[in-house]
Amino acid sequence: MCTAVSYKIKRLTMAFLGKLGTRLQTTVFMLSCMSAIAVDSSIRLFGGSSDKEGAVQVNVTDEWRNICNDGWDALDALVTCRQLGFTEGYALLWYDTMNIHGTTEAPKNWLDTEGNEFACNGNEKTLLSCKHTKSSTYCPQRAGVACGVTEVKYNDILAEDWGNHDVTYEVITSSDRSGGRVLAKHAYNFQGIYLTGGVCDMNQRMAMLICSEQGYSNGGQVLKVPSLDGLPMLVSTVSCGWNNRDSGWCERTYTSTGVCTDGIQYNGVQCYTTLAPSVTGALVFAALASLIILIAGACAVRWILKDRKPSHVPLNIDVNEPDDV
Repeated sequence: MCTAVSYKIKRLTMAFLGKLGTRLQTTVFMLSCMSAIAVDSSIRLFGGSSDKEGAVQVNVTDEWRNICNDGWDALDALVTCRQLGFTEGYALLWYDTMNIHGTTEAPKNWLDTEGNEFACNGNEKTLLSCKHTKSSTYCPQRAGVACGVTEVKYNDILAEDWGNHDVTYEVITSSDRSGGRVLAKHAYNFQGIYLTGGVCDMNQRMAMLICSEQGYSNGGQVLKVPSLDGLPMLVSTVSCGWNNRDSGWCERTYTSTGVCTDGIQYNGVQCYTTLAPSVTGALVFAALASLIILIAGACAVRWILKDRKPSHVPLNIDVNEPDDV
């Protein structure tokens, strides 16, 4: 009798503990999901096919606002995804299919704009802490991100047929645009995602072209800047010849998974705001050489005139001799 009762009590206890464990697991799972999705209630993604992509919207004084796409780059996306709680995978640019071109007035229910020309350096904790231009002017192109892109997904996009689509480059700095990290962006988007990232290595001619395209006609030189965690490396190597006039058409190779297999060599540029040091030195040398030549020439002429004796030929003219008649 006691044995049967003990057996029933044991079964009831195990069933209770089993249900309790299941509920605890469910509660923990729900809490973990909530913390992953709502890490920061001041920023969200809207309009994407999943919670990992969409147009960026920020909450300012309890009002959701858009971010304008002007000046939006990979470092801005990196900070945005980190603030959203995505610590794994890459942050890429997402194309907002709701962007409205050629309009001057905001459509119905279109949110106000918070700002544009964001210039994150990649280390900020929040998007609004990045340097940017605060503007409420209507912007028909909203900034977007695709977060948590795995290396496999990155490789799948790279494996697509790119054809002759351009790659654009720009210099990213925290103060000015004369020198710093070079970011690359592919002109083609795959399922709404633009491949973007850094450069592993480039040659000197590439640096000169990038600086020229940034408005520095005096050229520039290659530079190595510290790597940045979470930033994918799009271009493995890019080499320009002296016949290239556009950096987007220089010979390039892509990484396979967003990683520099041979490490980072030259991933930035320093543009010259004045004449290049080598050019300045050559001009100074030429000026000094010309001055020395002029001084030497003047001294030589003076020496020749000083040592040269003039010849005096007497004129034997008899003033008393009558003229022949």
